Amino acid sequence: MLAERRLQVFGDSQQTRDFVFVGTVCEILLDATLRRLSHPEPVNVALNTETSLLQLIELLQSASGQRAEVEFHAPRAGDVRHSRADDSRLRALFPDLVPVPLTDGLRATVDRARSRRRADLR
Repeated sequence: MLAERRLQVFGDSQQTRDFVFVGTVCEILLDATLRRLSHPEPVNVALNTETSLLQLIELLQSASGQRAEVEFHAPRAGDVRHSRADDSRLRALFPDLVPVPLTDGLRATVDRARSRRRADLR
């Protein structure tokens, strides 16, 4: 979108995912490493939320101040329609976790992408 290219969406954009800001993921991994924390079962790094791709595009447009041109394609074979992960193990292991809200994370991501883009153009 920032490169003024069309966003490719497979399906109708109503499929949902449990998006987590990369800074929150890094905070969790760093905390787990520093505390030498492990768990015998897989731990979802997720927040028990659902955001549709359409909502994500709208949030990106808001964060960037740009309008996205979306190109829709047929759904991909085997694509999951809705994904919302159970965060109960994560919350038990990291009870003080305060995740970055999606809107703030997207704004930070857009700012970082713009900064890198400007640096690449120099």
